Parts: sequence; C-alpha cells; structure tokens
Amino acid sequence: MASITNSSSINSTYNSTSPSVTSSSGLDVPTIVGNLMQIAKQPLVELQAKITKSGVIVSDLTTLKTKLSSLQTALTSLESPSTYQNTVSASSNSTVATVNATSGAPIGRFSIQVSQTAESSNFSISGFTSLNQTLTLNNPGFNLTIGTGLNTVTYNSATTYNATTTPKTTGGSQAAINSGTSTLTDLNNWINSLYSNFGVNVSSGIVQTTTGNYSLSISGTQTGLSNAISFSGLNSTSANTSADTASSTSSTKTDNAPYTVSINSLARDSVVSINGLSVQRSSNTISDVIKSTSINLVNQVLPADNPKPTVLATVSQGTDNTSSTVQTFITAYNAMIAQYKSMTANPVNSPGIAKEGSLASSPAMLSFVSDIKKTLSSGALTVTKNSISMKSLGMDLQVDGTLKFNQSNLTASQSAGLLATLSGGISVG
Repeated sequence: MASITNSSSINSTYNSTSPSVTSSSGLDVPTIVGNLMQIAKQPLVELQAKITKSGVIVSDLTTLKTKLSSLQTALTSLESPSTYQNTVSASSNSTVATVNATSGAPIGRFSIQVSQTAESSNFSISGFTSLNQTLTLNNPGFNLTIGTGLNTVTYNSATTYNATTTPKTTGGSQAAINSGTSTLTDLNNWINSLYSNFGVNVSSGIVQTTTGNYSLSISGTQTGLSNAISFSGLNSTSANTSADTASSTSSTKTDNAPYTVSINSLARDSVVSINGLSVQRSSNTISDVIKSTSINLVNQVLPADNPKPTVLATVSQGTDNTSSTVQTFITAYNAMIAQYKSMTANPVNSPGIAKEGSLASSPAMLSFVSDIKKTLSSGALTVTKNSISMKSLGMDLQVDGTLKFNQSNLTASQSAGLLATLSGGISVG
C-alpha cells in the first residue's frame, strides 16, 4: 500500500523543478485527476459538437430556403403572361387626353372624342360683414344636398344634410347650427365637418373680398353628377342643382338681401366616344372600358363646345424582356444548386472536396432538389398544351446540374414568335 509522505517530503516535492505534485510512490496525482476529468467531460463535448453541427444545419437550411424563395419568384415571372405583355402607349394630342396602358392591354389604335369633361360644383354666398355675423335661418334650418336626385347606374340619389339636426341624429361631433346664435364661422366649420364626420365630398371656405365684406365658398371635392351640391334655408337664399340631362345639370338660385348667390361651376359627368361607343363616367379618368388602359381627360371641354376634340390613342408592344427574365431564372436556379452541393458535399465519395457538407451523411433529406431538376428537364406547356423545351428558352442543362444561358437558341425562338407564345403564359413541368 502506498504511504503518504511527511510534511518535509511534500515541501521538498513542491519546491522541486517538476510542476507535478506526486506521492512518495511516484504517482502523478494531478495528471490522473485531469485525465479523469477529461473522460467525464466527453459526453458534454460530444453534445456540444452535436449542437454546433445542428446549428450549421439550421443555418444552411435557412440559406437554402432563401435560394428556393428566389427561385420561386423567378419561376413565377418566367411563367406569368404579364412579364411579356410590355406595352407602350401614346396620344396624338396630350392636351386633350393622355393614355396609360399597362401589362395586358390590347395592342392597337382607338379614337377618343370628348363631348364634355367632368366637373365639380362650386358656388359662393356673399353679403356677410364679419366672421362672427349671426345667421338667420329658415325652418327647418340650413340644408346641404349632395346629388341630383336621379337614381341611375352611374350615380346615386340625392342625400340632404340638415345643419340643425344632422350632428344630433347621426352622431357627428360638430355642434348644431341654429338661427340667431350660430355664426358664419360656425356654418363654415359645420360644412367641413360633413367630410370628416360622414365622408361627404364637400369643402367650404371663407374669403374676405373687401374690408368688411366676406363670402362663403362651397365646393364639391369630387366631379360628377353624384357629387352635385345644392343648399337652402339661409334667410330664403338657395342654390338648387337639378337634373337637366343624364350628363349635365342646370341650376336655379334665389337671392335675398343681404345675401347674393353666385353659381360658378355646375357638376357634370364626362361623356366621351371611344371607337364610336358613347361612355359616361363621373370622373375624367376612365379605366374600365379598354382592358388595362386608363384614359385621362386633360383640358376642360364644355357641353356647348364645338367641334368636339378627338385624339388617336396607340398601344404598341414594348421592349421584349424575355432574355433578362430567362437569365434571372438561371441565376436563381444555379444559386440553389450551389447551396445544395455545398450541403451534401462528401470527401469520401469525392476526394477533391476538402470540407464535408452539413448533410453529407443525409443527402436524402434534400431529395426534392432532384424533383426540381426532373421538373425543369421536362420543359414547359403553353396555354394550348403545346410543349416548349428549356433549350428553346435559351437554357442548356450542364453535366454538373447547373443551367447555362444560350442566347443563340433564344434568339432563334424569338424570331419564330416566342414572345407571342409567352404572352399567353406557360407552365414549367
């Protein structure tokens, strides 16, 4: 049995040149203990290694997911008809009307004759002497009416708002307007509150015309008959807009001292003829007649104007971006393949590979990549179920699994009408 040395022996050993503390029998206790600690730590080290490897796998899979997402975006662009329906539009007279054609607009020419442009209501009431002048209202109070009273498919029936009852009955935050107590400023604020509280397309403002003279200006904020404005109840003054025709309005007004009403603009719809077809809209922008094409009427045209201005609009094929679309797809596909190869790299099977991939021992986990390759190699189908090879799209499949762009093949296909085919849409696989 080994004996433990006395204190002088321990001191002697401690002071020797050897860094190890030993017993008198020559056992290297620190080394033995250290080795035992290393053995005890082995499971922890192995666990840490597994955690590290798992972290690498997660990181690699995240990168692969990003590559696949980019590939999906590129594939969607490659298949979509809108990618190739690139159009250019022009108007023969941009002071009358402009034309904006977007993807999917039909190629061709069409005439536009403008009978009248859409307008909004505007009138003013003068005769006020101060901002705080109190109002004299008729029973049942000041009324503001939106609309003409006609109920057709192009605009809504009229709606009347009463300044005395509307804030109370509909929950508006603006105080009621009462005769003898409310002022010009109060009425102006109430009219503006119709938009903020109820979404009514109207605005109001007070203008000082001369010293001691003020005018209340009321305007529609949207064009069209559905936004025509009328009022009544201010000391027997009124401005009424009634339907004259289906496309324009006539007006009547009543002045009563000290107030004078001036009607500056009547609400009306736009009326145009597009390739001989008469069209009426509440706006000067017409975008629901020709597919993916918006017509914007520019200069004012009154119903009485003659001759009616006419423009010729042209929509033509824009730049063929097939080449850039194909190259974007190839770049995204090759980036995905590169990430796949990095993750499945195995030095055992390929001695030239220096580093093992995170899924080298489990390549089957990424078997879906083989499915993608197979799908791509089968080519594409048109909307009429005709086959298109990847080669005809300028894509050459390489031995290493990547794609290479072939401009010559693509150019030949373009000369044979590829753009028209792609504009109808394709489906890869």
